[in-house]
Amino acid sequence: DAFMESILKFNNKMEELNREGMREVQAIEARHTRTKSHGDALREEMIQAFDMLEKLVKEGLKNLHNEHERQVRVRKQNQMALESSLMNIATGFAEEIEKQLEEEKKMETNEDAAFAILEARTVAERDQEM
Repeated sequence: DAFMESILKFNNKMEELNREGMREVQAIEARHTRTKSHGDALREEMIQAFDMLEKLVKEGLKNLHNEHERQVRVRKQNQMALESSLMNIATGFAEEIEKQLEEEKKMETNEDAAFAILEARTVAERDQEM
């Protein structure tokens, strides 16, 4: 009887240890499943974050390229406007110089005529006095 009781106790103890072991295995498997699930969720979140970052970088590069092209167009337009303005100024300057040269020539002609009149008058007065 004592032997059977000790075997029964041993078997009960073994079953209890077996159940505890199974509970531990189940707890470990549950933690593993939660960890794997959490890892999968984090991986998916990271993939979405990287996709969004890639999209933002591509948009930024596109905007940068578009702005560069706009700056080049504006620079060319400004250069053409400046060249046109400079040509207008140069033309106006040349016209003004020509105008002043003509006025100087007229003044010279008038002065020469006045001088010739004065010289003729002086000669006439001299001749009259003689």
